[in-house]
Amino acid sequence: MAIDDCRSLPFQSLKDHRGTLAVVEGTRHVPFPIERVFYLLGVPEGQGRGAHAHKELHQVLVAIHGQVRIEIADGAQRREITLDDPTVGFHAVPMTWVDLVWFSSDAVVLVFASATYDEADYLRNWSVFLAEVESRKSRGAPREEKALAGSSLPARTDLPTVCQRSLNAPGV
Repeated sequence: MAIDDCRSLPFQSLKDHRGTLAVVEGTRHVPFPIERVFYLLGVPEGQGRGAHAHKELHQVLVAIHGQVRIEIADGAQRREITLDDPTVGFHAVPMTWVDLVWFSSDAVVLVFASATYDEADYLRNWSVFLAEVESRKSRGAPREEKALAGSSLPARTDLPTVCQRSLNAPGV
């Protein structure tokens, strides 16, 4: 999988005079069974988090409050995404470098993950990530090693709607 396989996921939301109820169900609204949920909050405005990739893990990130800017890269291209709608998630596929570069002071980011925490799945160094990308290319290995069992979402290869602009970063 590549950066173009990352995409926005609009969630089912029901709105009436009492407010909005947003619904997220694994394999129905996200393309994997949800095995882990965590959230980021209290990040000082302008601070970043992330700056790593996962070998096999899929994640859906949702700004349930406030705003967060994310840079994603796959070794060949880089994009910037802004999340600011709690009814839309962003699916980050395996072997995508994800860097949450800026949080608003009130941001809360919820993350749905396809597996439980496994430090061995992390690539925390950009050079090591690039070497892994090249190694997979030379082996002819798919970027995604694990199939998404049970997903009811149709396969899509169009660009994510939340990707706002491409970044011209040297060396990427």
